[in-house]
Amino acid sequence: MNSFKIILKGFFMGMAEIIPGISGGTIALILGIYERLITALSKIDYYFLRRLFKGHIKEIWNYIDGIFLLQLTMGMILGILSLSSVIIFLLENFPIFLKALLSALLLGSLMIRPLRPRGLNKKILMGFIGSLFIAILLFNMPVPNLNDINLFYIFFGGFLAICAFILPGLSGSFILLLLGIYPFMVHSLNSLDIFILSIFISGCLFGLLTFVKILKSFYDSRKTVLEGFFFGLVLFSIPMIWKEQGFSYLILKITYLTEFTMGSLFGFFLIFLINKTKNN
Repeated sequence: MNSFKIILKGFFMGMAEIIPGISGGTIALILGIYERLITALSKIDYYFLRRLFKGHIKEIWNYIDGIFLLQLTMGMILGILSLSSVIIFLLENFPIFLKALLSALLLGSLMIRPLRPRGLNKKILMGFIGSLFIAILLFNMPVPNLNDINLFYIFFGGFLAICAFILPGLSGSFILLLLGIYPFMVHSLNSLDIFILSIFISGCLFGLLTFVKILKSFYDSRKTVLEGFFFGLVLFSIPMIWKEQGFSYLILKITYLTEFTMGSLFGFFLIFLINKTKNN
């Protein structure tokens, strides 16, 4: 896989991760790089840290598939920085358009491999039921109204966000929205608040050292169960996008229906482009 393709796929992942409701892990799965990604991330472990502190840079670079991660990260940073201002604008001015776009993007991704299961069996059903349980918990979780966000909460948000990023269907930005710190973090990113971002990134790194190893173990031993689990997470994330307003909100004004239609069409067009990128 050449460098440009990896950077482009990272760009798509970065764009996805800044939007509440869609996961960078979902895009990685659609684009066919998910297994390589979690394999590389799972190697950022204590062995990696020991060799790093001893100065064995070349060894650990090859150990973690460093070129792949660097190129993917470059693409993600480009996607995040280029889209953060646009997302703020859409959230404030055209929320229905944005939510319809995300819903269509997620629905379309369920119709293509690898998110679409090859068939229905007991293991797929087990994973699907597990995802339903998580979706019910998240859907009924109240959104806190925080007046004073402390540093530990930002660290904890980073930890949960990276776990959600790795799981297809769970959006890291959506988790931040549930925690009540999404607008705060987007504005910190926009203003390049290095201190706040460093606390958040520290939480992300802690998540990498813990959660990814568990997920990689499940991926190796229970891949079919995870297929059903990932399918369910993506499917159930669609109503979560509309949790704040509900579909009944759309019938109040014809302008909302117009936004919904345009957003849906654009979302299906995007998933077509992403699938075409994967196939090419």
